[in-house]
Amino acid sequence: MYKAFEFDSLVVLLLGTLTTIKIFIGTILISLVIGTFIGIICSKKFSIYLISNGLNFSTFIIRAIPSFVLVLFVYFATPEIFKFSLSIAMAAVIALGINASGFVSQIVKTGINSVHHGQWEAAYICGFNKFKTLKLIIIPQVLKNTMPILINEYTHMVKSTSAIATLGVLEVTKNGMKLVDQGYNPLIVYSIVGLIYIIISIFLIFFGKFVRKKVKYDLW
Repeated sequence: MYKAFEFDSLVVLLLGTLTTIKIFIGTILISLVIGTFIGIICSKKFSIYLISNGLNFSTFIIRAIPSFVLVLFVYFATPEIFKFSLSIAMAAVIALGINASGFVSQIVKTGINSVHHGQWEAAYICGFNKFKTLKLIIIPQVLKNTMPILINEYTHMVKSTSAIATLGVLEVTKNGMKLVDQGYNPLIVYSIVGLIYIIISIFLIFFGKFVRKKVKYDLW
């Protein structure tokens, strides 16, 4: 006989959701900073042969490694290499951020390369240098054009956070597992967990549409 699902049980899942969101936000920040930087350096306009090839190879390796394996590597390798330890949650943020940055870099690089060469030339004629052109003209267009792909990548990534439940991080999936272990109906618990992920994904989709419209309006 399963326990009746109560308000306190929902609170446990919501607290886990808060942890999931914190990990997700940290991952986004890391991946956007690193991925955008690598994407710019590897684009045709900023490419330096040895550096760009090295970064392209590095991102290939990062994308080839499963995110869960990368979390384990960061968690166990950090004390060996840097002589200090990380919490498993912090290791997850760093590892997932690095993993996502490999995909973000390719999206940014492709977006920059897809902008017509004439727009660069027009900006130079107006007195813009390469970096000012990138900041004011190219990046807004890249953001508008690549937003659906980025949202798709981050939607996939937020679902990947459930993998770290096996490592003891008290995110929403782990808290759901604990409730089931305590005797609550797994059908109800995991249905709510699934619904939470669906809500987060829907929010990301609408947020992406909002940003895309905002950027499009600013461009005009």
